[in-house]
Amino acid sequence: MQEQTVRQPPSPSMDYLCIIGKRKKLIIGLVVVSVCATAVISLFMTNIYRASAVITTVSERDSSSSAAMQMLSASGLAGMADIAGVSFPGGQKLNVLESYLKSNIVREKVIVKNGLLPVLFPRRWDAEKKEWKRQSPGFLRRTLNVSSRVVATHDAAVQQSEEQRGPTISDGLRVLQGMITIKSNVKANTLTITVDDRDPRMASNMVACLLEALQDHLSEEKKRSANENRDYLKGQLVKAVDPLTRQKIYSLLSKQIETALMAEVKGNIFTVIDPPRVPDRKVRPNRTRLVINAFILSLILAVFLAVYLEKREK
Repeated sequence: MQEQTVRQPPSPSMDYLCIIGKRKKLIIGLVVVSVCATAVISLFMTNIYRASAVITTVSERDSSSSAAMQMLSASGLAGMADIAGVSFPGGQKLNVLESYLKSNIVREKVIVKNGLLPVLFPRRWDAEKKEWKRQSPGFLRRTLNVSSRVVATHDAAVQQSEEQRGPTISDGLRVLQGMITIKSNVKANTLTITVDDRDPRMASNMVACLLEALQDHLSEEKKRSANENRDYLKGQLVKAVDPLTRQKIYSLLSKQIETALMAEVKGNIFTVIDPPRVPDRKVRPNRTRLVINAFILSLILAVFLAVYLEKREK
């Protein structure tokens, strides 16, 4: 008897290889077009540079203030115990600095003091005339102006004021929101401030301006708080009868005066561990990675497309 040969059905992997071989021109074409397009687009992307600085809190400990606080609490004047000037733990002070750095108050001071609106919106600023460029109204506004003369008369004044008006502080704050990043490290008791910008020198100067604005704001707040506490202690000194209590109040008064004077000295609130430097390398875009990702994704999509077309034909 003659042996009959049994033909095994082709495996799915062989089917896919056949499809890829049959549609190789389509796959290669899509991959080449995708990679070339990604490479060309990446060449037109703006280089972004990153400048950073690392700061830490300054520890403040005063044993005399702690003793004064205990004496005041024992004397029944616990309300003045908070004025003794006992510092927060390092982690809490770090959170306070982080909150101030993320606040609009400090960032607004950076914009106003350094006149950053023309820098943040260079395309809308006319450097020669030292004024904001006039912007033409959009298509919808022009259509409304043509459709009604009454509306056009009213909108003309609004349009003219909008054309003459430049970006506001709120616009600048939104731009800074995308440029500034604040990261805290509680274990190391440090804060890292980073700024991303197309100009490396601008990124470094922005970090320096942010630290300066933070120092000025905290100094002003510390001085204002010390002056308010001093006025409050003067009022309590008039009411106090016990000589020991009056002595401790005098001690607290001297500390508040010292605090108000030390608020004028920069560097007594936080310390800059790593000052900002002008970056010499961009952080993005990573053009090589973009091209590699485009190659992988386009190859996968091209294979799926080839399989889909093959099954559709069958």
